[in-house]
Amino acid sequence: MRFILCLFIVTVSFSLMGCVDNEDSKVTQETLKPLETLTALTPTIGITSIPLGTTETHIYRPVGEGPFPAVYFLQGYPCRTINPSHEKSKVRAGLIRDYVKAGFLVYMVEKPGMGELSDEASSRVSCKDISYQDEVAAFSAAFANLENHPDVKRDQIFLFGHSMGGQTAPLIAQDHDVAGIMTYGIHAKPWFEFMIDISRAQGERLGIDPVILQKETGDMVPFLYDLMIAKEDWDTLSERHAAVLSGGVMPANGQYINGRKYSFWSSLNDADFVSAWGNFKGHVLAMYGAYDIASISSEGAERIVNIVNFHNPENATLKILENTDHNFAYFEGSFDAYKSKRFSKDWTDDYVASLTNPNISQDTISWMNDVIAASESESE
Repeated sequence: MRFILCLFIVTVSFSLMGCVDNEDSKVTQETLKPLETLTALTPTIGITSIPLGTTETHIYRPVGEGPFPAVYFLQGYPCRTINPSHEKSKVRAGLIRDYVKAGFLVYMVEKPGMGELSDEASSRVSCKDISYQDEVAAFSAAFANLENHPDVKRDQIFLFGHSMGGQTAPLIAQDHDVAGIMTYGIHAKPWFEFMIDISRAQGERLGIDPVILQKETGDMVPFLYDLMIAKEDWDTLSERHAAVLSGGVMPANGQYINGRKYSFWSSLNDADFVSAWGNFKGHVLAMYGAYDIASISSEGAERIVNIVNFHNPENATLKILENTDHNFAYFEGSFDAYKSKRFSKDWTDDYVASLTNPNISQDTISWMNDVIAASESESE
């Protein structure tokens, strides 16, 4: 039985026009940063109020006198600390360093129940037990702490949403003034539909027998319906779908599926990502790495651009990063060679961090500066 690689697990200058930008600045092994330069800067850790209590905030401040434009970096699905000492934090260390060096303050927030200051920063429930709406509400409440910070220019706050964080970004923007949103490795459809794609299309990209995939998808769809749409209780789910819950696609441990309580999934499906994108009037840079198996294909980024530009023409830009995977790693070789390396023992967090594609930070910095310049020009 295969295992899931879904969204939540794991250039040149941009104009402000809605377009497709497929041209990458040339990436070579020489342009990739040596691992020792990727150690994240030490953040200033604080506490902010959220609906479920309090949580930690991490601020990476540039050198010099503020205020600064800011990047609110929204992390992915797992209930995992954002502390820079954590192994999994290495994948974004290069981006944070580049943003700070370019004069952008970087802001991150622990999910409810996570963080090192357990006595002060813990919420009333653990991360694995909260709903998706609880998670969005926490990130949205923490936005107020950022926009009121004396070192931040309130009209120059950008969201960078990685994986699940990219799903959350437009939902947060509904309640706050956001200059622009950058997304990487996400989709724009109800989660029920996306999980069906995961069951079939992702497996096809991994080279799994289509006959096996069809059988798995046939088993998966009734389960997903009961889980996300009918919102059946745990006893019903475990009785009707024992085979699925004991398999590799959505494995269960008690009432928890892929590390989150089963009810999280219906709350996730309740989120209206499409309307959120349609309502956002700012600028959007939707990015997809061509070797990103987790988010399957560029369809999600393309759809976001289409939705935004339908309602606000020329506000969204699509960026495809060649040879780049879900965790920003640039792999110099064929996709088949990447898959072989990706599932080998050599694919460590340190190795992935050393492969961070420099075009991601270079191009997003250029894009943000263009957005700022255009806004300042309009206000003159």
